[in-house]
Amino acid sequence: MNITFYLDKPSAEQTTLMADVTFGGERPRFSTGLSLIPAYWNHDKQQIRAADPLRVAHQQRLDRIEAIAKEVYEQMDLEAVGRITTEADAKEFKRRVKARIKPGATASAAGATPDLMGYYDEFVRTYTITTSTGKVTIRRPSDNTIRAYENTGKVLRQYASEHGMTLTFDAIDMNFYRGFMHWMVTKRNFLDSSAGNNIKCLKVFMKWAMDDERKLHSNIAFMKFYRAMSDENEQGVALTLQELRLLRDADLSSIERLQKTRDTYLLQTFTALRYSDLELLEPMNYDFKNKFVVSPIKKTGSKNVIIPMIQPCEDLLKALPSLQIEFYCNWHQNRHLKELGQMLGIDAPVIVCKHQGGKRIETVVPKWQLLTTHSARRTFTTISIEEFGLPEQVVFRVTGHKPTNRVAARYFKGTREGIKTAVCNAWAAF
Repeated sequence: MNITFYLDKPSAEQTTLMADVTFGGERPRFSTGLSLIPAYWNHDKQQIRAADPLRVAHQQRLDRIEAIAKEVYEQMDLEAVGRITTEADAKEFKRRVKARIKPGATASAAGATPDLMGYYDEFVRTYTITTSTGKVTIRRPSDNTIRAYENTGKVLRQYASEHGMTLTFDAIDMNFYRGFMHWMVTKRNFLDSSAGNNIKCLKVFMKWAMDDERKLHSNIAFMKFYRAMSDENEQGVALTLQELRLLRDADLSSIERLQKTRDTYLLQTFTALRYSDLELLEPMNYDFKNKFVVSPIKKTGSKNVIIPMIQPCEDLLKALPSLQIEFYCNWHQNRHLKELGQMLGIDAPVIVCKHQGGKRIETVVPKWQLLTTHSARRTFTTISIEEFGLPEQVVFRVTGHKPTNRVAARYFKGTREGIKTAVCNAWAAF
């Protein structure tokens, strides 16, 4: 048996790559399911040229088709002594091969490298965080991070299915990276930041799979994969001092859900907590005597955060009878914030910058469309530094960020009372 691949219409701008199989005087032909620009095909070498951005995926599909054709040929015992192949044999051979090479088919040639997606599912189920120093913990990632890993798994499966390929550890090389990125941007219309997040998740998985405990592969090509950074608009927005006062003074007594949203947002601004940390607050976390809010920091686990109970925060808390706050889920809180911002006319134009395939895309939207729970932390930081003139190192002791000034980070410690006095005095102007 011999198999040859050829272009159906070599003079066309793009054409189907066909397979021509010959055995026993019969010559079944069928489509490989690949559509190529003719310049990307090297007929003499029977290979996809390196210029094809999807080269690795396309070549893997051809290799798989050839392996399946040989396997079907052996299963049908077409080389049996004395057997005369017929047109019916050729039709049955073609039917079996085409059934096996349909996109999404799971059959593979004997001895093929195991599909890494099975290991990827195990990774999502069992992965625990490793610190920057290499210390292995038993702490699982956040729910949002796990959802990101699950989403990347879906994207990888769709990519493999559309290209009729089985993903293996050895296949995750620079050719795969170029093809995967090209597909995400051109076929799935992903922004560079979204595509970059999938690359980030894939790199975490590949590193997990090659650690000393598992040693599933030794392929280090993935370490060179470039991950596009977040777009500028993903840095979010912050309310100005005037907008925050407008929000505080709005009469929302007739709209309970928006009043609850407003109060929660103000509490988050006054404490500079992430929303996931804010949800952990209980009455015992409010130290009215010493004027501090004591909160566990879920994301970073920082023990050095100092949260003074500024006067606006104390006034807000004392207006709540039991100090028991029922929080909306993050998604609903974000939706209500946008509705609230639109109702109050927080509509200053904001330029939103995104990148797709390296191309910068700018749009202008009203500020309320960009309001999220995390904008509360940005609001506290921005107003504290720009409006009230607090030093960065003081503000960052409240938010838990590392100062950008390395000297300040090393030498400025700040006492609890000193931080409290500075922040409370500044926010008294609110």
